[in-house]
Amino acid sequence: CLSFSWLPSLLSCEYAPVCIDSEGKGYQAGQGYADDLNPQKICTCNADGTFSCACPDDNMICSGGSSRWTDEETCESKCVRDPGYCYSAGDPHYLTFDGKYYDFHGVCTYQAASCGDFTVYFKNVDLHGGPPRYTQR
Repeated sequence: CLSFSWLPSLLSCEYAPVCIDSEGKGYQAGQGYADDLNPQKICTCNADGTFSCACPDDNMICSGGSSRWTDEETCESKCVRDPGYCYSAGDPHYLTFDGKYYDFHGVCTYQAASCGDFTVYFKNVDLHGGPPRYTQR
């Protein structure tokens, strides 16, 4: 108890706050407040004296092949496509982001992916000056 007082047949206690916010207001563990910069975000007092701030679960359901993503600054959620993978191996075999399989045997460079100023190329070269070809990395 921080302080106590005797009342007729009742002992009253005030407990020291566990967490103190930036404005000096005290909170017990489990109590919270809406964030000043983003009222959708709720900050909750933890037993160790720290606050955890999080966006509420908006129960958004995304279709197959996509997952919910939430911007932790704005608490805006949207469905985004699940990550994709591609690869090139061997004599040159390719698997595309959409799961399709190809063989390309020419001596050439293929653009596998691009986004803004980021581009991925696969370059087919001859092995020992002639076929078979392989993807140079």
